[in-house]
Amino acid sequence: MTTREHDTATPRGGVFWRFAARSLKLNRSRSIVSVIGIALSCALITAIFTSVVTLYQGLLKAEIVTEGTWQVELVDASDADLASLRSDPRIERIYERVSYGDALMPVSFEGYWGRYLSAHEWPTADAVGDLKPLPAIAEGREPQAPDEIVLPRDLKGLNTTGGSWLYDSLPTTGRDDTVPRVAWDGELGIGSTMEVSLGQRMFIDPETNDEYPCRYDEALFTTESPKGDVISEYLADPAPAQTFKVVGFYAPSDEGIYDQWDSSGPGYQAFVASPNATGHVASAYLATNLSTRADIDALVEEYTGASNAASAEVDPSQSSAQTADWPAAHLHDGLLRYQGLVDDRAIWGTLYTLAAILSGVVIVASVSLIYNSFAIAVSERTRQFGLLSSLGASKRQLRRSVYAEALMLAAIGIPAGLAIGLAGTFVVFNIAGEGIGMLIDQEVFAGTGLTAITVDPLVIALSALLALLTVLMSATVPAWRASRVSAIDAIRQSRDVRLSRRERKSQRTAAHGDG
Repeated sequence: MTTREHDTATPRGGVFWRFAARSLKLNRSRSIVSVIGIALSCALITAIFTSVVTLYQGLLKAEIVTEGTWQVELVDASDADLASLRSDPRIERIYERVSYGDALMPVSFEGYWGRYLSAHEWPTADAVGDLKPLPAIAEGREPQAPDEIVLPRDLKGLNTTGGSWLYDSLPTTGRDDTVPRVAWDGELGIGSTMEVSLGQRMFIDPETNDEYPCRYDEALFTTESPKGDVISEYLADPAPAQTFKVVGFYAPSDEGIYDQWDSSGPGYQAFVASPNATGHVASAYLATNLSTRADIDALVEEYTGASNAASAEVDPSQSSAQTADWPAAHLHDGLLRYQGLVDDRAIWGTLYTLAAILSGVVIVASVSLIYNSFAIAVSERTRQFGLLSSLGASKRQLRRSVYAEALMLAAIGIPAGLAIGLAGTFVVFNIAGEGIGMLIDQEVFAGTGLTAITVDPLVIALSALLALLTVLMSATVPAWRASRVSAIDAIRQSRDVRLSRRERKSQRTAAHGDG
């Protein structure tokens, strides 16, 4: 038996691929319709998941613009810890926030909030990078000399008696009654001079009467008494008063933006440039290369001894854990959530669940459409499958021929669908991107919108895989039917073949001629 005769008697895989290709060529209209259905299915799936990823990137961008890229803030880290952090391979970037202490504001500012003026080193772009958004100068300029200071805009225009509108005055410990308070003449403005005596806030534990230094971001410590709340902290070790010149006021660029710098502690945050005072690192903002929440928690526990950390979204002033052993760390949960590094993935799960549901609907509808195409194709080729069966083709080989046809159609439709899906998503976001961006964050996307889509290779691969599974599922039942076609079915279909109109006319003409 020759090789050609052997191939005819026992069809092999290559024969069925050629058989499938020939069938597609002979039925071009149906093949084109099938390719269009596959492409549309893949395009819709691609558009759904690309839109979700783009929305997540928009949320991440808004979080970074408003809050920064820091993941962990370690408060009052020791010198040894700071040295370890600087060489820790897990830390990619670090910003050390330097504090020079606190000063008592005038008596009229005494209350739950406003008692202190905290002096920190002006954060430069080189030092901070993208870890935190820099303070925005609303008027004037940043401090450049040791005797220059920048204040929050809330203090502009106030005099030493102008703080009485904040709260009613609270009783104090009396331990800092003789400490010089911040003093200035007239209303604060550019060019005003201030006398500032910097010291250390100390907390008195009402149960043990022990004293502890306060962290820079802790709210005012008070205790209850029969006459109401009493301030249970004081300013210790005040340095000689220094004279500062006001060179600027800072404030968020929009009234609705949360102030990242003047929003913690029981008073106002001022910035200076290397004054004649001893500073210490109040906190270290860290960006890591860690990929799981467990690793983040382990890092925090290693440097703080605490198994958990306060959330960056929780106002420290509202914390009930105002004790000396309060965890000296904050986590940037907003950023960690969009990076997939938190246990609570409510937003993450909601959007991707929605995408999965929509994709499921698309897949079900697509299976119905593509299935009809394969079912018709198998029905039309019953005679061919029967002949192959009579030549010795196994059921598996007959199924393979249908799957080969499906894969050929998918090889054309899926790449086209990916391109169409990405192009459609790009068009939609460029048309409606401004509205979408405003829904995410009005300030970040004002005037620009969310127009740039995110092309994620994993999303492309997932979309292609789901489209391929859709095609294979659509071909499963027709392939099973093709494998059950016998030679008898082929003979029956041959008997059912109807003559064309031209053939019937020729037969009638021949019959009349014979008559």
